[in-house]
Amino acid sequence: METFYPLYRFTEEGFAVTVASIHGGHIQGYGGHIVRDTKPISEVDVTEYDVLYLPGGRAPSTLRENEQILAAVKAFAETVKPIGAVCHGPQILVSAGLVDGKNIACYADVGREVEAAGGTYQDKPIAVDGQFFTSRLPMDLPIQMQTILKALMKDMPRN
Repeated sequence: METFYPLYRFTEEGFAVTVASIHGGHIQGYGGHIVRDTKPISEVDVTEYDVLYLPGGRAPSTLRENEQILAAVKAFAETVKPIGAVCHGPQILVSAGLVDGKNIACYADVGREVEAAGGTYQDKPIAVDGQFFTSRLPMDLPIQMQTILKALMKDMPRN
């Protein structure tokens, strides 16, 4: 849900969505759902995108250990464009060194990591701090996506 809900919402609003992964190809989530034809992170130029979204679940614990993933997240952060993350997704932001001084909503257990990295854990449906749009749980996705999309539409008038 943390991958598919944002993917479909961005698509519904007319954004071309690229799902990136470490090696490309198919990825399968914990619930058995498959995302086909992902792009290898080594082939992604993050400056070409309007938003970066980091789903939660079990993937962030692996993704946060990959230097290419962390480099891409850091490079995208330098664009100052919106970054969304939900549940365990902020673990990647922690490993990328991006949460110091930021208000971050995330899964409660991840809150300790956020605080150890200099951020402030927020136990609320959405925390917006600069370019960061973070949420705690899948049930927060509707408000998170509304907030991200509103920010994108404000900065990018669409016909």
